[in-house]
Amino acid sequence: LVAMSITGLSNVETAGTFTVLTYPSAAAGEVLVHQDFVASLRVMNTKAADAKVTLRINQAFRVQGVAVNGAVVPPASSSQHLIGNAVDLNIVDGSTVNTSAMFLAGTQTQAAKDFVKAVKDVGLRWGGDFSPKDPPHFDRYIVHTGPDYKHAYYFAQRSYARQHPVRKV
Repeated sequence: LVAMSITGLSNVETAGTFTVLTYPSAAAGEVLVHQDFVASLRVMNTKAADAKVTLRINQAFRVQGVAVNGAVVPPASSSQHLIGNAVDLNIVDGSTVNTSAMFLAGTQTQAAKDFVKAVKDVGLRWGGDFSPKDPPHFDRYIVHTGPDYKHAYYFAQRSYARQHPVRKV
């Protein structure tokens, strides 16, 4: 895991309900993610700027066994969040916050649709394509039954539990 500062991203912010997890040198304006997911967040920022929207992150890395507040769907037991490879966010278009309900009803703004299409076009997964649908979710999928996921899970969860120092990016 790395602590990614989002202060340098022009179109990304944390939601008012976002909780900075407790880890050595934790700071506001940071999200814990897998080091390989940093590039995905930067691409998402670029696509958000292109679509003229702001991404409001609700959650990134999750600690196994900790209840998820405000989940749209029941959390997967092998979630990409557990390895720091996913974010849940709302897409803000001007004064409109595109909520899960809006996506489920098909009333999201065109700019939100454009952003979702753009990030899917570069290979990210969107939870709106899942069953059940989870519109706030975006990830760079690693097969959850494979060795890469299992290794990432072990090291991410263990490093967090043992409060290992986290590199800042």
